[in-house]
Amino acid sequence: MTWLGDAANDAIACILRHRGFTAYAAGPGIEVIKMGATTDEIAEAILDAALDELPELDVLLEDAKNLQREKWDWALPDSLLRKGYASLYLKIEEGLGWLKSYARIA
Repeated sequence: MTWLGDAANDAIACILRHRGFTAYAAGPGIEVIKMGATTDEIAEAILDAALDELPELDVLLEDAKNLQREKWDWALPDSLLRKGYASLYLKIEEGLGWLKSYARIA
């Protein structure tokens, strides 16, 4: 449970998906599908994400689906679509701040 809003939880889920997990924002937290991973491996991925440099948006959202939310999004090149989506629907810094605070207490 992060108790963050949807935009920060979605950002954390994107970071975890980038690390190979199936993750979704779910209510007041993030749901991670284990699919063979242990809880310790998921916790380690969170710690690593907090310590590593954040990937570029194009890399972070490379496998993202349904980014077209606004009227003219269909006309944007993929890179600009990802930037627009992130600016409206993700609070990456807030999500990263939660990851870093988790790393300090773990």
